[in-house]
Amino acid sequence: MSPRKAEENTRIRDERREQILSAALEVFIQKGYSATKIADIAATAGISHGLVYHYFRSKEEIYAELTSRLVKSTEATARIAHESGDPRSTLLRVLELMLQGMEKEPAYYILAAQIMLMAEALPSQANDIFRSGMESARAVAAVIAEGQKAGCFREGDPLQHFVLLYSAITGLAITRNTSLKMGGEPVTVDAATLLRLIESHRSTEEPTTARSLEQTPE
Repeated sequence: MSPRKAEENTRIRDERREQILSAALEVFIQKGYSATKIADIAATAGISHGLVYHYFRSKEEIYAELTSRLVKSTEATARIAHESGDPRSTLLRVLELMLQGMEKEPAYYILAAQIMLMAEALPSQANDIFRSGMESARAVAAVIAEGQKAGCFREGDPLQHFVLLYSAITGLAITRNTSLKMGGEPVTVDAATLLRLIESHRSTEEPTTARSLEQTPE
């Protein structure tokens, strides 16, 4: 087989796998893991039942691939949260990363939210995203706690503040996913706007950083 032919075959294989994964993601969101069948995924992808099995051995393998991608995204969030720097700038970078991921693949955020709520009802692969998600949440909550000490963020449970921010992003993901399906223009929200949900009045009255020059005092 010529190198060009091999390269073309690889491209076709990768495209087909992504087609199946995209269809599976949609079906898992609509029906949940337990109710989803390979036939549903095949119908949504517009391919034959047998062709799905040519690329994936089972529904579990498809689900494992999707959850592994979710794990990677939450691990990236945790890495930023663990980096040194002032809490406000660090949290802005975390939110920017999450928003970038949400804008690129909103359906993944919707699936992640379902997994976090229903992990006990899903196969073992979901445990990885659940654990990774909780580790990420704790890491970001620690950043928020440091920001509270510095007067950047409002008082209250840091983990609840993170849940508020994550819930807002999940809501944006749902809105974006729906808008794209209906051919509409999704609403975009930047990280600085999200950050105002937990910023203290003192923080917004102080000089802004280079990352948030567009902010206005409350």
